[in-house]
Amino acid sequence: MKISPHPEWATKFRKPGTELRHINGKYYLYECHSKYDKIAKKSKKITGKILGSITEDKGFIESEKSKLRRTAHEFPKNISVREYGASKFIFDYNDDIIQSIKKTFPDYWAEIASMACIRLLNQSPIKNLDFIFEHSYNSIMFPNTKMNDKFISQMLRIIGINRESAVEFMKSLSYNGDHLLIDLTNVTSKSKNIEIAHQGYNSKRNFDPQINLMLIFSSTKKEPVFFRVTPGNIREVKSLLLTLKESEIKKAILISDKGFYSDDNINELDKSGILYILPMRRNNKMIDYKPVGLANKSGLHGYFKFNERYIWYNEKIIGKKRVIIYLDEDLKRSEEKDYLDRIEEHKEGYSFDGFKEKSASMGTISLLTSVEEKSAEEIYKTYKCRADIEQMIDVMKNDLDVDRTYMQNEEALKGWIFVNFIALIFHYRIYKLLSENELLSKYSVKDFLLYLSEIKKLKIDNQWGLGEINCKILALLKKLKISIT
Repeated sequence: MKISPHPEWATKFRKPGTELRHINGKYYLYECHSKYDKIAKKSKKITGKILGSITEDKGFIESEKSKLRRTAHEFPKNISVREYGASKFIFDYNDDIIQSIKKTFPDYWAEIASMACIRLLNQSPIKNLDFIFEHSYNSIMFPNTKMNDKFISQMLRIIGINRESAVEFMKSLSYNGDHLLIDLTNVTSKSKNIEIAHQGYNSKRNFDPQINLMLIFSSTKKEPVFFRVTPGNIREVKSLLLTLKESEIKKAILISDKGFYSDDNINELDKSGILYILPMRRNNKMIDYKPVGLANKSGLHGYFKFNERYIWYNEKIIGKKRVIIYLDEDLKRSEEKDYLDRIEEHKEGYSFDGFKEKSASMGTISLLTSVEEKSAEEIYKTYKCRADIEQMIDVMKNDLDVDRTYMQNEEALKGWIFVNFIALIFHYRIYKLLSENELLSKYSVKDFLLYLSEIKKLKIDNQWGLGEINCKILALLKKLKISIT
């Protein structure tokens, strides 16, 4: 029997298919196999990759490269990863909306809801919907859902044609309430085939063909409740009347910007009976600034507190309308300082005579309203709700990227806006959730969805399971009392 020159503590780790080597006073274990040499006509030993080292006190120590090779070999090859957390939350948190879509569009509800979800998460154009959908767990939850370009284009045209179902869906939102705010915005069209796209004017001084989008926002529910697409060259009261007629809204207050104010529009509103609160330009002749400037505020009728600032007001009745002047003294001091600074900087158009002329109106907002039953304070607070609808339009255009369209078919365009309208509802519900939990200073809606999208579903050996969730996301879910399972 041949005696090994190596110690027993080293040789005991030598197994079949391995080779023990003594190099520079240290022991190493290598892979080893034999191969027949046709020329020499005998087997030849082939030394393979290192497996690890051997020491007397620690025994066999596997090398890092060997570990990587072994774990790679042992790791399941049949593995898939899907985005799960954000999509799952959107569907669960908006189940009432999903059910309404299912009722009004039974043949396409999964496609509509999934598209709205993708638009909110990724602002994806139609050409990328299929790719993103396949990487979401929604593709597993709704396996028969189609997202290819051709099908989606046909589906959008059907939705656009079927306006009655879209209106039925929006009516299911139960939007009749005290504070319904209405505004009109534009969407630039890059297509020559959209008949309702006309050259118009917007705040960006863009005269490209455009359509108008009338949006109705519930300041009570804090979410959008209705929309209607109108021709791009019509921005008058007629569109508003038709929208209210279609929506069957019984009680609404039009709160618009200064650009809407005109004698013709006001006359039309008065004839229609639509209630309104409209801001007036400071040089409007209906405004009397004398009461604002009287000593000891003797010309003012009262005050109230708004956002930790005191607002004074004077009210004048003109026929069946009210002109209410509001004075914010903090704003007045700021405007006076700004004007005087410009005089000191010798800015063109600024002078002391100009300061004296404008001083009486500084710090004021004047509102013309047909609302009779609300106090001056309630009128002011209702007008300030306009910030909600301005934010809605900003989200629609910037967060959802709907400020321009390349749609080549008018009905498909209307279907596309319907999908984005649903995404807008999803957005506002998340916004409300963050606001109610005082988290808006830390997380935007985009931030929140980005965090949740890190929650994945993994399929290993044909079994789906929830991936790991890091502690920061878990803390956020706990704060919001949300469970992603």
